[in-house]
Amino acid sequence: MCSVVSHSWVRGRRRDLVPRISMISIFLINSARINASMHTAHAPSKVCRSMGWVGSGFFSYRQITLRGGNDSADKNSKASNCPYCNKVHSLRDSCRAQRVAQTRASQGRRTMDGWALLSVMREAKVGTPKGVSEYGWGSASYNAEPSMEGWKGDFVVLGIETSCDDTAAAVVESSGRILGESKRTQDQIHAAWGGVVPGLARDAHASAIEEVVKEALEKANVTEDQLDAVAVTMGPGLEICLRVGFHQARDIALNFSKTFVSIHHLEAHVLMVRQADQNVKFPFLVLLVSGGHCQILVARGVGDYLMLGGTLDDSLGEAYDKSARMLGLDVGGGGGAALEALAEKGNPKAIKFGVPMAKRKDCHFSFAGLKTAVRLAIQNAGGDLTNPLNDAQAAADIAASFQHVAIRHLEDRIERAMKLCKEEMGMSDLKHLVVCGGVAANKCVRSRISDKAQSYNITAVFPPARLCTDNGVMVAWAAVERLRLGVCEDPTELEVRARWPLGVSQVLSQEKARSAAHTKLPHTSSPPA
Repeated sequence: MCSVVSHSWVRGRRRDLVPRISMISIFLINSARINASMHTAHAPSKVCRSMGWVGSGFFSYRQITLRGGNDSADKNSKASNCPYCNKVHSLRDSCRAQRVAQTRASQGRRTMDGWALLSVMREAKVGTPKGVSEYGWGSASYNAEPSMEGWKGDFVVLGIETSCDDTAAAVVESSGRILGESKRTQDQIHAAWGGVVPGLARDAHASAIEEVVKEALEKANVTEDQLDAVAVTMGPGLEICLRVGFHQARDIALNFSKTFVSIHHLEAHVLMVRQADQNVKFPFLVLLVSGGHCQILVARGVGDYLMLGGTLDDSLGEAYDKSARMLGLDVGGGGGAALEALAEKGNPKAIKFGVPMAKRKDCHFSFAGLKTAVRLAIQNAGGDLTNPLNDAQAAADIAASFQHVAIRHLEDRIERAMKLCKEEMGMSDLKHLVVCGGVAANKCVRSRISDKAQSYNITAVFPPARLCTDNGVMVAWAAVERLRLGVCEDPTELEVRARWPLGVSQVLSQEKARSAAHTKLPHTSSPPA
């Protein structure tokens, strides 16, 4: 076949490619010989398997991914190390890592060659992906499997957070008492760039992490030897920033022989409220609003979350930040706080912004249109992106009107979620609505969401305002929750995860969705100004 192809290319005056074809032919022949020797001589090592040199050869590796064994193995093959999870069972038996690999390959999202397989092997060791086959990779809820007996009594945990632009560490007792904490922000570093610059954030983390951890330990009056466990945010977030915290926590855990716990950043926000109020019991409804996320979930347990809705475009925190920048505010301390302060001076009904997705009866969010409406309002008032408004009152009115409608959008979605849980899903035992994330520190958000929850006989609970933003306390406390269940990991087998979904999406049946689309939800009263 190669000679025919070569001859046709020569006739087409592509003589320069003939040597290349010859080299390819030689490589294919040698590859076949290598594969034959690998199958007859010995099984490939774990390292070879992770690099893709398994099964029927490098060029046929995708076949191995889809079939779960080499081509020469029959259905009655003896038990041996699985190429997916490295555990001993029949090559034809299904394992968790194999199912994940098949799902990824069938969706065409990512081939499983090279280090991708090693990543799946590690993911399988962290926890069980629930609902992967039904919902697809990327929407799984990770309910970690216990790896030891649950911890009881008193113990002390160090938590480290570096997922974005805050370097934080804290030492927390299992009782919830905060022994010591430290934090370095990077607001001034990124203010001139209009957003977080990953490279600058990574460098700032690297220069501050050791000092921050040392300061937290000194405030707690404990040493590394006196710690019982070390926890760190492993994702989601900026990968190069996550690695700084992970390496620091891993070194402490290995050097001082301490238990290691990997923490999901969003779960840490969700569980933070239980550190201050341990009377909040599962299940409870969650509104997670931050600079990068906006979700409504049902928390059924530690590591077990059901997503009811999420943002279709921008998060509320991003909308606050971008609107503050368009208004020319000083965002050195955070755009959300600056806009909230300006909104207190304005009239929330001065500008009639439309409520996003007012006719949609699902639990999803959208803030991109509202952000555009703010830009147009600024232009109509005589300002633009380069020349902020000179009229202070006009700017305050725009800020107040934006905040009024943005929170109204939250109220609508929370109302739909509470109605869905109680009437459609039969969850009449919900007693708490947990509001967490950076935006949960907003006073107006706290007031109006509390009123909305009260109308459904649900109590809205919030973390302390200073602990709504990223911090080390929430990481340490999330580790306490997981250690009580006996969940821990080996840091030498883990990788940070820039993308790490928290909940399984709740999909209504077509009949329920059609019914909900025509259901007018009652409003108890007009939102307060």
